[in-house]
Amino acid sequence: MDIRTSKVVGTIEDKISRLNLESRVVGKSDTQCYQKWTRSLQPGIDKSKWSREQTLLLQKTILQDYHNEINWAEISKLIHGKTSKQCKDRWDNHADPSIITTADVPLMHQELCFIENVYHIKYNCYADITSELNRTIQQQLEFWSIVNETLKNALQNPELEPRRRVQDIAKHIKSSPYYIQDSKPGRMSDDFLLFEESELEQLACDLSLLDIAQQ
Repeated sequence: MDIRTSKVVGTIEDKISRLNLESRVVGKSDTQCYQKWTRSLQPGIDKSKWSREQTLLLQKTILQDYHNEINWAEISKLIHGKTSKQCKDRWDNHADPSIITTADVPLMHQELCFIENVYHIKYNCYADITSELNRTIQQQLEFWSIVNETLKNALQNPELEPRRRVQDIAKHIKSSPYYIQDSKPGRMSDDFLLFEESELEQLACDLSLLDIAQQ
């Protein structure tokens, strides 16, 4: 499926004007096609495991140069082959020194109750649920003081504010009885495979230069 998608989006660099792809790629908007291209299909993307050197560079860049909002697009330019999404995921789940994994400190009662309650509002938006949980932990409310203190004690740097990582929260939710399975948002539809080779080639000729158009 990715090979065929690549044939379609791969000619984007040869185009200048932007066309509406919604009617040509079944079930996907032009934005989704653009994201599919820039996040996984574009030549030059490094899909191998992160090296120690890459992770250290990511940490150094963020800790030294960013104190509020992080510009992932700018950071990805410094780490050859890694996309902005790859950089963000690496930071959120591994490189951030304020992370406390569930292997280090299992989820506590307050966290478990909070996750279940928020899940019924956010459902499978794991990043949103984790953000809400971390924000609540860091507010140091009276009910959460024991949680904040326990997590802080597990940090090597006491000046950092502890936080949980998305993949641990997602893993917990998926193993819980209240979990509702659904399809992953943003994935290219299997209907895309119904295109004939000639149709894909024709579609490729009609694609626009989304990279330039969206800048």
